[in-house]
Amino acid sequence: MTRDEFLGRLGELLACLPAEQVEETKAFYAEAIADRMEDGMSEEEAVAAMGAPGEVAEATLDDLPAVPRAIARTRRRSTALLWVLAVVGSPVWAPLLLAFAAVAVSIYFCIWVLALCIWLLVPALGAVGVAALAFMTVGVKLGLIPYAIAMLGCGVALLGGALLAGAGAWAASRQIARLSVLWARKAVSPFWKPRDGGRGAGRGAGAAHLAGVMTSAKKIYLAVAGGLVAAGVVIAGIGFVASGFDPAVFSTRLDSRSGEIVLGGVEVEGPTGMYNLDRVFGLGDVSVGVTGE
Repeated sequence: MTRDEFLGRLGELLACLPAEQVEETKAFYAEAIADRMEDGMSEEEAVAAMGAPGEVAEATLDDLPAVPRAIARTRRRSTALLWVLAVVGSPVWAPLLLAFAAVAVSIYFCIWVLALCIWLLVPALGAVGVAALAFMTVGVKLGLIPYAIAMLGCGVALLGGALLAGAGAWAASRQIARLSVLWARKAVSPFWKPRDGGRGAGRGAGAAHLAGVMTSAKKIYLAVAGGLVAAGVVIAGIGFVASGFDPAVFSTRLDSRSGEIVLGGVEVEGPTGMYNLDRVFGLGDVSVGVTGE
């Protein structure tokens, strides 16, 4: 059998597939035959090495995803039968297809909601850390040194925690992104099969160097974040010792209704003149840390 005869017969057997896919398959086998002929085979030997056209066609169909494969095999038997099954079976397959799509999209959405929740932790820790530093300045102005030291430690530790949470959120997001890609491929696998486009080829020393730089930067980032947390814990511990081991030194209470302000277990006067502490009262009641009488 010559190459043209083989490709012509293969095209006839794959007529149930889209024309572009048929031409792509024929081009693949034409190139495979040409490669073998360049290696010294005769045309007949190279064609024989491909196998019978029927076997090649069956292998091509078997490589398709489940739904296109079923459609192609039905169309090869009878195009009219395919349309009959599509119309008659639509009350069954159409709702199932919509339900499958709804479940797939819902799971995909839930995956990324999880990533968003992880990222929300970062600004939350950062905001509380900044607030602790602000209360530290109030404590300094009022002469509440143990409270100011404790708030400084808490603020530094929380900012370090925010940096660590950011690193964790980034790592989690990468894993979630990978999981979402795997889920998307799994969801469309009955209908579409991704092709290997040779990704990853051509990555050389430049990519390896960049990966090394990123790894070093990550280590420095984690070291800085961990150092802030450790330093904050130590400073907060100093404030705790300076307060006479009173856990109330970590407490902050602002009551906008009664005008009560308790910082580190010490009740102070109203917010007049305390930087922008009066603005905090506009937010309502604030109670942070350990409460005490």
